[in-house]
Order: sequence, then C-alpha cells, then structure tokens
Amino acid sequence: MKKLLSVLIVLMLISCKPQKEKIPGDILVQDEMVHLLGQIHIAQAAVTSLNLQPDSAKKYYESLKAGILKKDSVSKPIFSKSYHYYTNHPQKMKDIYTKVLETLTGKGAEATQKINK
Repeated sequence: MKKLLSVLIVLMLISCKPQKEKIPGDILVQDEMVHLLGQIHIAQAAVTSLNLQPDSAKKYYESLKAGILKKDSVSKPIFSKSYHYYTNHPQKMKDIYTKVLETLTGKGAEATQKINK
C-alpha cells in the first residue's frame, strides 16, 4: 500500500510539473532574435540621429531593416511571425530583450573605449 501511495504521489508531482513549451520550427530561436533585434535597434538609433523627415526616416529605416534581414538570410514574414510569437510569450520576449540590452550596452562600452583611445 505504501509503495502504491508513493508511486501515485510521484506521478502526481510529475504530471503537475509545467511542461516547457517547444518553439515551433518556423520561429527563429531566441539567440537569432537577440542578434536581429540588436542590429535593428542600432539601425533605428542611427536613423533617429539623422533628424530626417518622418517619411524619409521610415523609408530609410525600412531599407536598413531589410538589409539586416537579408544579410542574415531571414525573410520578412519569418521575422514578423517570430516577433509576433514572442510578443505572445512575454517571458520569452523579456529574456530576449534582456540579452539585447546586454549586447547593446556592451557595444556602447566598446565604442566609448575606441573613441577615448
């Protein structure tokens, strides 16, 4: 009886454990999203610093973004679908943006060191 109770308790604990959701195959993995979003945000900052008219800035930003995706062999629909997927999974998106921020902070520090040399 004790063995049966022990087995039932173990099975209950295993079944209650949250299952890690698998990312669908047509969604970019988190590391790819970190890289792309980092590059896209750098492009966005560069366009903002140019003080262009809004329509010109948007066109220029979109061309830079398309170039980033092309360079990494990622289609716009796949990027959009992946971005949408992660926005619907807030914890995963938070993890991605934590890494993006770390990456951009590191790049900013590197740039500052080069300027100060």
